Amino acid sequence: MTAMATNATNKLSLDHDHLIREWEAASLDKTSIARLDRIAEIPPGYLGTAGRIGRLAEVDFEAIRAILLEIVR
Repeated sequence: MTAMATNATNKLSLDHDHLIREWEAASLDKTSIARLDRIAEIPPGYLGTAGRIGRLAEVDFEAIRAILLEIVR
């Protein structure tokens, strides 16, 4: 499973968006938001030669986890 992430932080803000506080630690190039109402399952080889996916800092992981729990309730 994956969620959409965008660096368009000055655009539309949705109810389930999360501003990624530790964006540099997550290997992102710019300040970004996770759009948690846009979740998809991707096949294992989908990333191709991208090499790897960044890893969220604990503070962002827990905030996103709380939002996802709110969505499924």
